Amino acid sequence: MSVDRTQVVVVGAGMAGAAAALRIRERMGDAVDILVLEAAATVGGRAHRTDFAGERLEVGGTLLHSTNSYLVGIMQRLGIERARSAESVADPKAALGVWNGERFVLRVPTGNWRFLAGIVARYRLRSLRRLSATAKDALARVQSIYPQLEAGRPFASPAELAEFAGLAELSRSTLRETLERRGVSGRAIEEIAGGVLHNMFNQETHMAGFPGLVGLIGAGLAGGSLFSVDGGNSRLVEGSLRLAGADVRTGARASGVRDDRTVELADGGTVAADIVVLAVPLAVAGIALPASVALPPTRYRRVHVTLVAGRLSERYFGMANPPETIFTASGENRPFNSAARIGWSKAADAPVFKFFGTQPLPDAVVHQIVDDVHDIKRIEWDAYPVMQVDPQTAPFELAPGIFFPNAFEAVVSTLETESVAGRIVGDLVAQRLEGENEAATASATA
Repeated sequence: MSVDRTQVVVVGAGMAGAAAALRIRERMGDAVDILVLEAAATVGGRAHRTDFAGERLEVGGTLLHSTNSYLVGIMQRLGIERARSAESVADPKAALGVWNGERFVLRVPTGNWRFLAGIVARYRLRSLRRLSATAKDALARVQSIYPQLEAGRPFASPAELAEFAGLAELSRSTLRETLERRGVSGRAIEEIAGGVLHNMFNQETHMAGFPGLVGLIGAGLAGGSLFSVDGGNSRLVEGSLRLAGADVRTGARASGVRDDRTVELADGGTVAADIVVLAVPLAVAGIALPASVALPPTRYRRVHVTLVAGRLSERYFGMANPPETIFTASGENRPFNSAARIGWSKAADAPVFKFFGTQPLPDAVVHQIVDDVHDIKRIEWDAYPVMQVDPQTAPFELAPGIFFPNAFEAVVSTLETESVAGRIVGDLVAQRLEGENEAATASATA
């Protein structure tokens, strides 16, 4: 780093850190040096891939939505294509099911008119329309944010952002209460909304209404399409950091930040900075903060992913050819929250399933659920905050020159909202630096 330029240190190479770095570069140009410190061996954060059964598979933030404006924009800038849709490579007999822990309450084929017919038959058209309308209303509120960001409007905190867009009121009730007020049936809430939230956030319908509705939007209930990035969603992070011209150091774990914005490293080293961007979940990151910084309490939900190469058990599920995408209804009697075929292992000549849950899936249970098991792999991490009603949030600037885009996670947590928060912080950093430069110039000419 150059000694005569502003030194920006970004802690965390996930989507929030990458978006912040890119926005700072866009606003400040060559006036800054950007160093990104990442504790893991690779960048990507929640956009995470792993090697399993001879294949490389997405296990973190798996799907994006066509309304993810910033992520789609990054794809276009980088020339990145969408991955070939799962429907184009899956068995044409593939189906989606809703499992209540004992039986499938819904089993419908995917990709044709029978899917819609089956959904309507179980949940009724009026209730489905109300569910979709509620999701579309939330989407319109979210989309109202983007023109403000493009115009450079600063938002000091997630609470200020949510109030502006009319989203705070949606977080003052649970998702269940919100949908009940809109006339959505209990069955649709328990099986559709509950199933989506189990699959996306590992949480229940008593989570806050706004992030719950974001989950429904992400599942396609407000229209649009779902997709993943060709070569892995982490390419969005890698490409953003490349566009930002950042110096990225992996395997560099930050352990603390001092009042003077010195970043302390777990190996005993330090890095001096003019600006620090803490793009990590501070509640679980183990980073000591200055005594002047007080964060509201935030609990994170431990996510357990179990990858299995094998075939779903017809005996366990009580039917021939069980659905390869399984959502679960609200309730206690289930060993996993969702299951889906995410690939095919050539080495095992078998499909690969991803089981998502709040507890580890023991080998004994795996062998009940899956026949002809060839391989098992488990991954766990603190993926999302427990998104509570009326959440307390930290400001985006925790102390002078110390910024925290992940403050937005207490309100909602997706790859797109991480990029939004990163951009907001990038603008706040630029605003601070431009103000300091103006003050210095005025002082020098006084």
